[in-house]
Amino acid sequence: MADIRPFRGLRYDPAMVPDLGTAICPPYDVISPEMQQALHYKGPYNIVRVEYGLSGPEDSFWNNKYTRASKTFQEWMERHVLVRDKAPAVYLHHHYFNYYGEVVTRRGLIAAVRLEDWDKGVIRPHEGTAAVFKVDRLNLMRAVNANISPVFALYQDRGGAISSLMAQTECRPPLARVAVADDESHNLWAITEPQALETISSQLAPEHLYVADGHHRYETALAYRQERLQSEPDAPENAAFKFLMMTLVEFSDPGLIVQPFHRLIKTVPESFLRELKSKLDRYFEIDAAPLGCPLSSAMLHRILKPIKGERVLIGLLGLEQDTLLILRLRSIDVLASLLPVDRSEAYCSLDVSILHHVILSRLLGISEGENITYTKSELETWQRVSAQEYRLGFLLNPVDVYAVKAIADAGDKMPQKSTYFYPKLPTGLVINSLYGTL
Repeated sequence: MADIRPFRGLRYDPAMVPDLGTAICPPYDVISPEMQQALHYKGPYNIVRVEYGLSGPEDSFWNNKYTRASKTFQEWMERHVLVRDKAPAVYLHHHYFNYYGEVVTRRGLIAAVRLEDWDKGVIRPHEGTAAVFKVDRLNLMRAVNANISPVFALYQDRGGAISSLMAQTECRPPLARVAVADDESHNLWAITEPQALETISSQLAPEHLYVADGHHRYETALAYRQERLQSEPDAPENAAFKFLMMTLVEFSDPGLIVQPFHRLIKTVPESFLRELKSKLDRYFEIDAAPLGCPLSSAMLHRILKPIKGERVLIGLLGLEQDTLLILRLRSIDVLASLLPVDRSEAYCSLDVSILHHVILSRLLGISEGENITYTKSELETWQRVSAQEYRLGFLLNPVDVYAVKAIADAGDKMPQKSTYFYPKLPTGLVINSLYGTL
């Protein structure tokens, strides 16, 4: 059973940091070197100084980005830049953002969730992880002993009790309002009433939680828990290090948006290209959509976006000049011999799985590696193919959020770079200390 608890969050004191927009940042995995530098200059209390500090040529074992993160974090608490809330709370987070010209709101609950090993099935992943990122995150956790950024997970609100509780909370003035760049803003409330907290805990206890984003951070937290248990074998069940801060979003939330990663192919043998269209015609219905100029990302998005119930649909750029070839799968049955037999039905029905196993691997002889580049931008895909920087570009539709659930329920994993939950959760809105008990 899922164990959801309130916690006493660390938050920026408005007296010290009146504009939270200068203090929060994206999670580490989307911060480019240029953004990392810019965030350090954005304000003296920007959380990037803890979450993703700068490295230097003179770094040593005693002075590096982790030791500096620890020192900064401690100083901020000692100077009351960061202040711990007096009452345990589950925090309601509204994330407002612009998506293709529409203002969208995503609602999430920030809570402490008991860590469970994957094999228990209480918390379920949908993608794999790389060791290099986990080493970095574990070093940071050891240095600061806190969850600086939440893991993003999904849940089902059967009966709507949690949604009703959210609606009641939203009638109150928020604890904090934050406006940041790129048309994003945030509201934050603290839910502290015992009955409301019991409702959240009891409603979510029988549910599975599905990690949407933050698999590396989750596995890092498991490793950190194991280290703490070795030195504190008698730690109580409500020890803070046995829990992880998560933002929980309901599967049907209107603001839950999954973006795809498109594929750019660097080189393809000309002999393969000459036969590609005729080979594709065996499995796909092919329509041509001429691309005029000027072309926008929104236009490409509209062209590719399928109607409800559409079969597998993939956009191909580069085979015909200034043309988007739209590939609609004739029948999943025709691919039976081309898809892996050891993967789940949910996996084999994904657009991205069919692209990788059928088109890239079987028809073009391309496997994962340096020959494939990933981008979230439809327009960038077209521009780089048009500039002949890449030979082919494949545009994908987003993975349906319930397909993520089906993959996780089957104990399977999606292909690399299949989902991008947009936008990323902010880092620094609430921080969870891993000292003491909840």
